[in-house]
Amino acid sequence: NMLAQVFILFVVLCINISVIKSLEVHGLQSLPSNWFIANANLNNDQIVKLRIALVPKDSTLLEKSLIEIATPGTTMFRKYLSKDEITSIVGRSDEDISRVSTWLNQAGVSEISVHPHRDWIFASTTVGIAQKL
Repeated sequence: NMLAQVFILFVVLCINISVIKSLEVHGLQSLPSNWFIANANLNNDQIVKLRIALVPKDSTLLEKSLIEIATPGTTMFRKYLSKDEITSIVGRSDEDISRVSTWLNQAGVSEISVHPHRDWIFASTTVGIAQKL
């Protein structure tokens, strides 16, 4: 159905965009011409929530599985993945989670949690600390 196709397209685009093999922090040297800074004088003590997406462990298997589940006539059609199956495909290892958590801790971020699928890390910190990441 259309919703499944849109979801698969979204996932495929996200996977293709986020294919990185190691921890990298990205930033802009300058803002694009049509962007602007809404408030350059942010309160450094204000709490902000961060969401850090981790590259899926096996993006090829994820893409293949989602396409087969959504394609009529395949043996996997409408045989949706369980939470554990999703985690086994996208979830990062303890070592990967530890690397990101250690990096955040060393920067001063202390409130850290991991999504059950182990593909997202959530953190709360101050604007001042977040700007230094």
